[in-house]
Amino acid sequence: MKPTKIAGGKTRGAAPGRALGSPYQEGLPLLLLVHGAGLSRECWPRAGWDWAAGRANILAVDLPGHGQNDAGEGLASIAAHAGWLAGLIGELGGPVAVVGHSMGAAIALSLAASHPETVSALALLGITPRMKVSPHLLELLENDPVAGVDFILAHAFSPQGRQGAPAESFEKERLELRSLFLTCAPDVLLRDFRACDGFEGGSLAGRVRCPTLVVAGGHDRMTPADQGRELAAAIAGATFLEISSSGHMILQERPKKIFTALEEFLGKHLWNNV
Repeated sequence: MKPTKIAGGKTRGAAPGRALGSPYQEGLPLLLLVHGAGLSRECWPRAGWDWAAGRANILAVDLPGHGQNDAGEGLASIAAHAGWLAGLIGELGGPVAVVGHSMGAAIALSLAASHPETVSALALLGITPRMKVSPHLLELLENDPVAGVDFILAHAFSPQGRQGAPAESFEKERLELRSLFLTCAPDVLLRDFRACDGFEGGSLAGRVRCPTLVVAGGHDRMTPADQGRELAAAIAGATFLEISSSGHMILQERPKKIFTALEEFLGKHLWNNV
């Protein structure tokens, strides 16, 4: 499947996107990356995708109102995001494999349940059946977005930080993530977290029919691992992986473990079936 609307790092008329890993190759399946609340395609690591070379084309998208996607001011619900994503996949010629983190995982789950023809495989990082948001955080995001972002970051990481990385390097990465959050328009940021607060994934899980991987951080205070395990148990045939040393920001904290898990899962369910 060739994503013909991808040009110069953007999908014209649909959503800006950034290709990751190797240059586009004809005939390979497409792996779509969906970011979390208040972030953008820039939250996905630029490097480390070598394992997918020659196996899949990778596209990280910006949801409406995020990053370089100025199509509207963001959407008010997880279901609305899923509907938008289904339209994009239709333009790209789907189905595709989808990897989502946090709100992006909720969107991916909703997509697989409501538009099963669009998803060939599903990887959900940092998700629970219900993603209730602290009322205090919602109040901060409404009245003092900067304080709200700092509250998010104070709860998003495990105490250990990135395993094997110098403290200075990890702090730089944390500050870059903070900058991404602060780049998001305050009303969009608040809308995202309200959408998460209203998410009910338990009823969606039983409708998913594609191969699914659920990954949770053992020190995740935002989407606890035991609740991630509960969600995985409700999805037929799903695989659950707990990364014991990680918090919610699994991509930033344990990228190698995530890449290894994705390579194994997608090797079994995506490119080996092409």
